[in-house]
Amino acid sequence: MKYKICKKCGKSKPTTEFYKCKTNKDGLHGSCKVCQNLYHDNYIIEKREEDLDSYLETKRKQSSNFAQNNPDKIKEYKKNRLINQICNILKDHADDLNNDSERLHSDFILNIIESCKGVKNNGI
Repeated sequence: MKYKICKKCGKSKPTTEFYKCKTNKDGLHGSCKVCQNLYHDNYIIEKREEDLDSYLETKRKQSSNFAQNNPDKIKEYKKNRLINQICNILKDHADDLNNDSERLHSDFILNIIESCKGVKNNGI
């Protein structure tokens, strides 16, 4: 059995522990399979982190550009979001207002809830 020394770990290993490589004279890669796999795994992890950072930076720029170019749409979105949040809060608490001393408030809130439904249906 033939042996070869790994350039990464420096250990002498059987040639079966090396990947094939047509460009090398002996036809085998310079580092063993274990070292090559570790290198590849680390490379993939680093590359994914770089790609994620690059992707997030691109999205931030796109979002910023959209906000600068479409201030009316952003304003409308924020308004609708606020209306929806208020409507959801009122709906959640409307059932809590059932006793007589809070009857007036309950009717007022129910009117607001009905208004919210209309706002949602009209797409404002």
